[in-house]
Amino acid sequence: MKKVLLFAIIGILGITLFASAATLTQRLSGYILLQVQANGEAWYVNPTDSMRYYMKDGAVAYQMMRDFGLGITDADLAKIPAVSSTSAMNASASICSINTTANRLKGKILIQVQQHGEAWYIYPKTCRSIYMKDGQAAYEIMRFLGLGITNNDLTLIPVNQNSGTTPTASTPTTAIKFEGRYIDVHLHITPIAMSLADIIKNMDAQGMDMAVIMKPPASIIDTPQSTSGIPDAAVQYPDRFIALYGGEAVTMLEKAATSGSYTKADEEKYTSLLETEMKSGQYKGFGEIGLRHFVPAGDKNPTAYDLTIPGDHPWMFIMSDIAAKYDVPIDIHMEATDETVKGLESLLDHNKNTKIIWDHASWSNTDQATPALISQLMTKHPNLYSSIKIRSENSTSAVYIYDNKGQITSEWLTLLKKYSDRFMIGSDIKPGRNADEFLIIKTHRNFLEQLPSEILKPIERDNAIKLFKIN
Repeated sequence: MKKVLLFAIIGILGITLFASAATLTQRLSGYILLQVQANGEAWYVNPTDSMRYYMKDGAVAYQMMRDFGLGITDADLAKIPAVSSTSAMNASASICSINTTANRLKGKILIQVQQHGEAWYIYPKTCRSIYMKDGQAAYEIMRFLGLGITNNDLTLIPVNQNSGTTPTASTPTTAIKFEGRYIDVHLHITPIAMSLADIIKNMDAQGMDMAVIMKPPASIIDTPQSTSGIPDAAVQYPDRFIALYGGEAVTMLEKAATSGSYTKADEEKYTSLLETEMKSGQYKGFGEIGLRHFVPAGDKNPTAYDLTIPGDHPWMFIMSDIAAKYDVPIDIHMEATDETVKGLESLLDHNKNTKIIWDHASWSNTDQATPALISQLMTKHPNLYSSIKIRSENSTSAVYIYDNKGQITSEWLTLLKKYSDRFMIGSDIKPGRNADEFLIIKTHRNFLEQLPSEILKPIERDNAIKLFKIN
């Protein structure tokens, strides 16, 4: 952050210590402020509520600013002159007094809704726009367009209570411990084999407050999503289950991807089905989508099967756009390989408003989904999330979350702290398939008990509440 401080000091505001809070907040609305008397912490003053929000790093800044985004048409965006870089922005003259559209929207983040959700920041000083491609671009904006501010003046601007605290905050906090209850975002239930009443009874016994249920990716024999209690369980028990859509349209997607052929009529039907199901209000996302779902032969499946839907398949892009439109996530199963990771990145880049949950962190058939890879992808893609699945058969793999003493590895702990707002528990248990499925939850509870106080609640439940809009 030393470089940030240098640039902040060069551009520091001449802000009087005696300015009123209201006047100061109004003057700095829409700016990014840098705490030059601390460690260069960055804050965004949101024009909508006149409060400041802490921007921990480029990735957090990028996601935060997208969350505050205001939709804009291509025609209106074209009315605001754009610059190609922060240096060009600093060298440009202000058009605030002559461009009413830009002046009205200065300081805001605009989302290009008629394209793929591209984000643009309107710099308040010049009223010109600059494209925020990703976390790195957001970091550059923080460094070169941020304004320095003293601690005294910063305190005059109210901080949003939901904003992250600064690293230098000295207010003592009470240690938060796991109290035995959590939200699970990845279950496959079979109500015909275990009744919903019995499933809920077991959920209560294991401290599972809610469960996100979904149909597994297609295997050798495909079954309708109703076999997985979808959407019936969520309709009957909306306070316990959330359903993801995996019905006819997803079956069409799987067939189109594996066969390599489809007609224009097929695509129109597929799109219409996805739109209709999201409009129904019965689903809070799509899943489980097999970008690569490989199951080796074993006792329960004598024949191995392998389903691959390329992440850059045109129909995945259609699903992504519809997910962004209805603000719901896509849950994907993906065995990591060079090819599948490339496809996933194409999907993440296609529409940055679409939140993708890469499930089964700490579990893999390819041993490539390591903390290092996940960290790399989360740094590049602020719309990537993950759910954690813990199984002993992966205990010798580099992807496993525990060391040989049953403690969270340092690599995983570093990753979880860095992106505590992106991880959730997704046990992948299958009630009804095996009698002892709920016993697997113990391992996940042990994991939650080990988490540091500052990241426990987000991973235990808060991230799921936000992502799936749980009341």
